[in-house]
Amino acid sequence: MIISASRRTDIPAFYSQWFFNRIKEGYVLVPNPYHPKMISRISLSPAVVDCFVFWTKNPAPMLNQLDKLQDYNYYFQFTLNPYGEKLENRLPSIDKRIDTFKKLADKIGREKMIWRYDPILTNEEYNVSFHQEAFARIAHELKDHTSKCMLGFIDHYPHIRNSIQPFNINPLTKEEIEEMAVSFKKTIDIYPGIQLDTCTVKVDLRHLGIPSGLCIDKGLIEKITGYPILAQKDKNGSVVILGGLSLVNSLHAYTFASLKRKKLISTTPLNDALNALILALNASAAAFVLLFTKKFRILS
Repeated sequence: MIISASRRTDIPAFYSQWFFNRIKEGYVLVPNPYHPKMISRISLSPAVVDCFVFWTKNPAPMLNQLDKLQDYNYYFQFTLNPYGEKLENRLPSIDKRIDTFKKLADKIGREKMIWRYDPILTNEEYNVSFHQEAFARIAHELKDHTSKCMLGFIDHYPHIRNSIQPFNINPLTKEEIEEMAVSFKKTIDIYPGIQLDTCTVKVDLRHLGIPSGLCIDKGLIEKITGYPILAQKDKNGSVVILGGLSLVNSLHAYTFASLKRKKLISTTPLNDALNALILALNASAAAFVLLFTKKFRILS
């Protein structure tokens, strides 16, 4: 199971103590977003969690508690925007956040630090030239502390239009996007240790040499964990947002191959049959099967 923590709120910045309390207890209670009275108990055991993906703009509260994650695999999606207090008045300065980025990368390794330059928006103050200069400055600062930068461009969703209207933020034109993208690519080409991707399917920059990336990166997770991730996209959506956490519906968390590599399942014909059954179940049902097999000593 891959746990994305979280797109709905900044858990590292605002709820890190809650998160570590849940790690200590070994589970989290998650309400169904469509039926809030339906509560699921999700195990946070290292035997079940393949990887945490943290989304944050300020992971400073977690810096001195990373030892509590020593039994887990994880990486950070760290958003570093160049905007000031007018837009983001609850964040430390950009210089302090760059310093936090570097400290975290020094602790866990640059490959586990994804720099998100997102969302890219423009108005009279934050124009194309502003972004070109700001991106180049941040890239230079992070050249030895990240291996990937993800670009994201603002989407004018109906529910945010009233919030951004006072700042005169208008939809980006194709010309603006491509002018910035060309500049960003030239900057990143100076630093061969950083890969530049986009993180949206709505903006295709492959013709400019910028591939479309994945926010939840299967390849990166396999590199971090050291074993294959047997995930397939759920036709109903690969990510289910549940309360403060989002659970990626990756059936690999309960498959034979993943559990075998964690030395939880022995190789027997019965296990092969169970594996076929598990693949047909969703995460909660799979958890029940695991408990059943453990009770009858099918697990080694």
